[in-house]
Amino acid sequence: MFLIGNTDVEIGIRTEGERINRLFNESIKMYQDALQIYTQREFPLQWARKQNSLGIVLKEIGVRMTGEGGVKLLHDAVSAYQNALQVYTQQDFPHGWASTQLNLGAVLKDIGTRISGEEAICMLVNARAVIQNTLNVYTYKEFPHQWAMTQNNLGTLLRELGTRKIGEEGTSMLINAAGAYQNALHVFTYQAFPEQWAKTKNNMGNVLSDLGSRIVGKEGIPLLRNAELIYKDVLQVYTRQEFPQDWAGIQLNLGTVLNDLCTRIGGEEGVHMFHETLAFFQNAMEVYTQKELPQQWALVQNNLGNTLGEMGNRMYGENGTRMLHDAKAAYQKALQVYNYQEFPQKWAGTQVNLGIVLKDLGIRIGSNKGFLMLRDAMVAHQNALKVYSHQEFPQQWAMLQNNIGIVLSELSKQMDYNEGAQTLNSAIVAFENALQVFSHEDFPQQWATAQNNLGNLSKELAKKKGGEEKVLLLYDAVKTLNLALQVRNYEHLPLDWAQTQINLAETYELLEDWLNVAACYENALKVYPDNEKAYQTASYLYQDIIFNFPASFTLNQNWLKRHPNDISAKYKLSEKLFTTGRFIECEKYIEKLMDEPNIDDSTKIFLQVIDVTNELMLNRTQNVIKKLNKLEFNVGKQPYIFKINCSFNGLKKFITINEVRVSQYEWLLNFFKAIAGKNRETLVDNIKQVRANLYNSLK
Repeated sequence: MFLIGNTDVEIGIRTEGERINRLFNESIKMYQDALQIYTQREFPLQWARKQNSLGIVLKEIGVRMTGEGGVKLLHDAVSAYQNALQVYTQQDFPHGWASTQLNLGAVLKDIGTRISGEEAICMLVNARAVIQNTLNVYTYKEFPHQWAMTQNNLGTLLRELGTRKIGEEGTSMLINAAGAYQNALHVFTYQAFPEQWAKTKNNMGNVLSDLGSRIVGKEGIPLLRNAELIYKDVLQVYTRQEFPQDWAGIQLNLGTVLNDLCTRIGGEEGVHMFHETLAFFQNAMEVYTQKELPQQWALVQNNLGNTLGEMGNRMYGENGTRMLHDAKAAYQKALQVYNYQEFPQKWAGTQVNLGIVLKDLGIRIGSNKGFLMLRDAMVAHQNALKVYSHQEFPQQWAMLQNNIGIVLSELSKQMDYNEGAQTLNSAIVAFENALQVFSHEDFPQQWATAQNNLGNLSKELAKKKGGEEKVLLLYDAVKTLNLALQVRNYEHLPLDWAQTQINLAETYELLEDWLNVAACYENALKVYPDNEKAYQTASYLYQDIIFNFPASFTLNQNWLKRHPNDISAKYKLSEKLFTTGRFIECEKYIEKLMDEPNIDDSTKIFLQVIDVTNELMLNRTQNVIKKLNKLEFNVGKQPYIFKINCSFNGLKKFITINEVRVSQYEWLLNFFKAIAGKNRETLVDNIKQVRANLYNSLK
C-alpha cells in the first residue's frame, strides 16, 4: 500500500488535468488507510513516514487547487508534517527530522504566499526559521546535495519576504536571497546537476529582476541586464523540445525583465526592446495555452497588456491608440481565467491594470466616448478595492487611490462647474490617501508620482478659478511638481521626468511664464523627441517671444532630422537661419525650397518675405526691387481675403538688435508693416508703396 501510494504521487506530480486529481485522491486514501494500520503507538517509524508522505500529497494538491480549499489542504499538510516530527526528532532521527523540516518550511511558505497581511508575514517568517533549522543537519560538508537544496528553498523564501517588505529591510532580504542561490550553485553546477542548476539560476534571475525593479531609474539597469543574461543562460538546459513548460517560463521571465528595462530606456533602443518583449510573450503562449495551462496563459496576457500599454503611451496617433486597445483586450482575456472567487489577488491586480489602460484610452480619445471609458476605468479600480484594502494590502491600496485620483481629475474636465469642482475635491482626497502610505523615505518613486498628480490637480482647479486664487493654486502646482522632480530626475527616471516637465510647462503656460514654458518643453523633447506640441510651443516661444534664436534653430534642426517631410518645419527653418546670422546659407536654402514642385503659394510668399529681408542683410538693395515684383505677383493671385498669417516678431527683433548692420533699416520696418495688410488688395497696394519708396531712395 505504501509503495502504491508513492507511485501515484510520482505519477501525479508529472501529470496535468483531471487524471492528476484522481491519482492524488487515490494516494490520500491509501495513506489514510495505512495510518489505520500503522499507528503511532505500535509502528512509530512507519506512522511518521506515512505522515510525511501524506503531507507531500496534500501539499501537491493544495498548491494546484485555487481558493480556500487549496489553503485548507496546505494546512492539513502542515499538520501531517508536524505529526511526523513527533517521531522524527533531531536527536534520534536527524536525517528524517531535517527532511521533514524542509517539507514543513516549504508548505508554510506556500500558505504565506496564498494569504495576505500580517498573517502572511508571520507564516513566512516561521517558514524561514524552519528551513534554517535544517542546516543544523544538512551541512555543506556532510550532505552537500541537501544543503544546496535547502539554500535554494531558503532563497525562494527570502525572496517572497523581501518583495513584501518595504525599504532597506526588503532590499536586504532580496540580497540575502541572491546569496542563498549563489551558495546552492556551488553544488548545483551545470556539469553535475544541469536541471537543478537551471532551476537555481532561474531563481537567481528572478531575485535580480526584483532588485532591479526596486532600485529607482538607471541604477537598477545593470541588475535587470544581469537577470536577462541569466535567463538566456538557463535556456541551455530548458529547451523547447525537452522542457517545454520551463522553456515557456523563461520566455515569460525574459519578456517581463525586458519590459522593465525598456520603461527606463528612452529613444529607439527602448522601442526596440518593446518589440523584443512582445516576441518573448508570444513564444510563451505557444506552450501556455488557455486550454491546457490557463493560469500561466492568463499571466502572459496580463504581462502582455503591460507591455502594450507602455508602447501605446509612447506612441502618438492611431498606432498608439491601437496598442492601448490591444492592451485592454489582453487584460480582458486574463480576466477570463482570473476571477474574483478563485484568484482574488490576481483578479484585483488585473482590474488595476485594466483601469489604467481604460484611463489612458479615455484621455487620448476624449469626447463622450472617452468620458465613458474613464467611467469604466473607475469601475475597474473600485472592483480592485474589494480585495486591496488599506489594512491587508496597504501598498496596492495606496496605488489604487493614486489611480482613482487621476481618473477623477480627468472626469472633472468634462463636467459642469459644480460637479467638476466636487469631483476634483474627491480626487484631492484620493491623492492624500495615497500619501498616507507612500512616504518619501519608504516609497520615493510612488511618493513622487502622487506629488506629480497633486500638482496636476492644483493646475486643473486653477482653471476653474480666477484672480488671486487662481494664481495661488498655480504656484502651489509649480511647487508640488518640483517636489516630484526631486525623485523623478532625467538620469534615473527619464520617462517620469519628461512627463512632469510637460505638466510644469502647462502650468507655467497658465502663469504666462514663457521662459519656463519653453525650457520645460525643451526638456521633455530629450525623452519624447516626437512630441509635436512640445516642439511647436518651445520653437515658437524661443523664436517669437523669448528671442533665443540659437535655441529655436537647434530645435527646428533636430525636429527635421526625425521628421524630414514636415513642410512647416522646413520653411520655418529659413527664418531661423536668418535670425542666427546664416545669411548665405539662408539664401541657398530658400532657393532650394522654391524649386520644390509641391510648394504652395502661402509658403512661397512666406519664403519671399524672408528672402527680401535676407537680401538687405547682405547689402543687396538692388536685388530687392525684383524680389518685391515677384512677391506682388504671387500675392495678387490669392483670394481677396488672403493675408500673411505670421507675426515675424523674431525677424523684427533680430533686425532691431542688428540695426547698425541693416541696409535700409527704416524701410525694412515699414516693409513689415506693409505685409500685415488684412486682405489681398491692401497687401498689393502696400507692397507697391514700399517698392516705390525703396526705388526713390536709391536715386
